[in-house]
Amino acid sequence: MWTIFQLALHSEYQDIIRQEIHDVTSRDTSPIPISELDMLTLRRASRMDSFIREVLRMKGDAVNLVRMARKDVQLGDYIVPKGTLTRRLSTYRLLRQGLGSLILPLVSLSNRSPRYNEGDPKRFDGMRWVEKQKAASTTDPGHLSFGLGRWACPGRFLAVAEIKLALFALLADTRLELVDGRYNVADKFNITGNPPEGELVLKRINAC
Repeated sequence: MWTIFQLALHSEYQDIIRQEIHDVTSRDTSPIPISELDMLTLRRASRMDSFIREVLRMKGDAVNLVRMARKDVQLGDYIVPKGTLTRRLSTYRLLRQGLGSLILPLVSLSNRSPRYNEGDPKRFDGMRWVEKQKAASTTDPGHLSFGLGRWACPGRFLAVAEIKLALFALLADTRLELVDGRYNVADKFNITGNPPEGELVLKRINAC
């Protein structure tokens, strides 16, 4: 949903991605139908991939990256004490009773850091990653939306593939528009579980 809403908001990218869909699905006889798309074809959609990665970079923070310290950890001038998380206690009770210490990284601080982004890191640039050839599913210190290292989301490849399939099906002959040209973020700290709020209009291209 976030990618679809952002495409409607940044409508200048729709024609770019629509043309790419046409290019990667074209063949001598007829276009490749959606049901026959494979991972190789999806990977060729580099502009779509760049747009998805930029949406992930800019869309905000997620509470699913909460971590517990298994031992005392020194972070700069701070010490994160060892946690004692148990299945019998909820996170709220754990913290209220002083029995543990949880860490909630602000993903947006890394995702929008000038250290990892050329140009203006606060500006949405849907084609930012095309020349860098960084896939939406590729994690690094400046792209923590799927986590990092051995804790990175193992389903991120499937997630990006599903988003691409939806866009291939939707954008091929449809234009996206947002009523009033905006949408609202329902919960800035739970963007994964709460989709954006807005009225989306789908218009068939070349409809009679």
